[in-house]
Amino acid sequence: MGRKLLERLGGAPRQLSQADFERRGKEITYLALGLSRLYKNKHWLIVIGVHSIPKLAVEIDYGKL
Repeated sequence: MGRKLLERLGGAPRQLSQADFERRGKEITYLALGLSRLYKNKHWLIVIGVHSIPKLAVEIDYGKL
């Protein structure tokens, strides 16, 4: 979903709104968080997964990865 929004906006970064999720029928979104390896004497939070209910059907264009 993020890639499609960026394409539509010409690559400009933007924050997803509640309306963006509602238009796609999303009820709830979960973030899976983890800790990075030690960097500058700290462990930093990193997002390792984003899961929505119901699942978001997305076609992957491997040429754009």
